[in-house]
This record gives sequence, C-alpha cells and structure tokens, in this order.
Amino acid sequence: MRQIYKSLEKAAYRSAWGLTLALGMSCTDGKEEVKIAAPEPVKEAPALNEVQIEEPVYEELEPRTQNSQVPIKYRVNGAYMRLCNVVKSTKAWREGSLEEKRLEMDELKKYSKRFGDFKAGRLTDLEAQELIVEMETYTNSTMMFELGERAKRRK
Repeated sequence: MRQIYKSLEKAAYRSAWGLTLALGMSCTDGKEEVKIAAPEPVKEAPALNEVQIEEPVYEELEPRTQNSQVPIKYRVNGAYMRLCNVVKSTKAWREGSLEEKRLEMDELKKYSKRFGDFKAGRLTDLEAQELIVEMETYTNSTMMFELGERAKRRK
C-alpha cells in the first residue's frame, strides 16, 4: 500500500491525472483503489467591510516654487541644452536657407553669450532665473511654431 501511495504521489505531480488526485478523487492502480485526501481548503478572503484600510497621512508641506530643490546651475544648463536641441531640430535649421539659419544662429549666440556669463559667474541668481525663463520661453515658442508648421504641412 505504501509503495502504491508513493507511486501515485509521483504520478500526481508528473501526469495529467495529477489534478484528479489533488482534488481528492479516487483512482485505481489495477489492484486496489486508493483515496488521496484533498488539500486543506483555502480560507476565504474577508468581506470588504471587514477589511481595515489605513488612510494615508498627508503632511502639510510649504508651497514650493518650480524646481526650487534643484541647484540653479543645473537648471540653467538644462534650459540651455533644451534650447540648443530644439533650435537644431527645427526645419529652418535642417532644411532652411542660409538667411533662416543665420537668424536662428543669432538667437542661439545671444543665449550662448549669456550662458557663458553665467558659467563664468558674472550673473546673479536673479539674473540666472531670468535667463532660464527667457530660454524656456524661446524654446516653447519655437516648439509651438514647429508644431504649427507640421500641422499646416499635414493638411
């Protein structure tokens, strides 16, 4: 009997009728019928009204200005890099005439000079913040213009 149980146990894991054994049904090994007990039933989940859900605790934080935790030098660097990437991805820069490229280059030189002043330490924090705003404004207006041009070409 023990040998049969062991062989059935192995068969339960290796064969297609293992599910039948796991459910507690009987099967025969040719000589005698063996009944394997079903596994312990799974406890039912508690009803939703019985579950205690902890409410998150929200702390009052002082209002922050945008990017106030990031040092000013990284904010200026990021704004300048975005400006350069947007200007160099415009259609005027890629496919435009020499005059269009010159206009974009003049604008880029203006910000490049002020960025160099910042890197050299010749700008105060307030001037640096103004530079960030100017560069982001130019970047956003350039992107919006490009999106408008693409929309016109699609129609």
